[in-house]
Amino acid sequence: MAFAKNVHYIWGAIPLFTCGNAFQGAAPQGRLGIGFPWGTARSRIASVQVTVWYFADCPNWRAAGQRLRQALDEIGRADVPISFAPVETDAQAAELGFAGSPTFTVDGVDLFDIAAPGGVLACRIYPTAAGLAGVPEVSDLVAALTKKVTS
Repeated sequence: MAFAKNVHYIWGAIPLFTCGNAFQGAAPQGRLGIGFPWGTARSRIASVQVTVWYFADCPNWRAAGQRLRQALDEIGRADVPISFAPVETDAQAAELGFAGSPTFTVDGVDLFDIAAPGGVLACRIYPTAAGLAGVPEVSDLVAALTKKVTS
């Protein structure tokens, strides 16, 4: 068993290590865009893990975090922290099944359940009332969060 420096290994959408030494070979294979089979949405709202997956050159990931914060506040979940998980290489994107930046997950499951082709560092497009956009509307996030965190 070896350690790799500056590699992100993911288990159920919770980064085990985000920098420095990471345990290599421990992470199971999964598809982030479809949802990890071991990370189903929890019925206990108090234990929710909310993550924005992004790559640094995406122009939308900061706005995505701001809108997600607004949406969580609107549903009365200002106490829920938002984690930001960078996806840094095409190889990492392929390993994760990254559905594009930004991708929102709740307990490791894609918030929008869109079976987007994944595996590359690319921007993700969301349908909105005004047409396609790089970030969902706050109202769309509220609806999706309400469905996920109360199921």
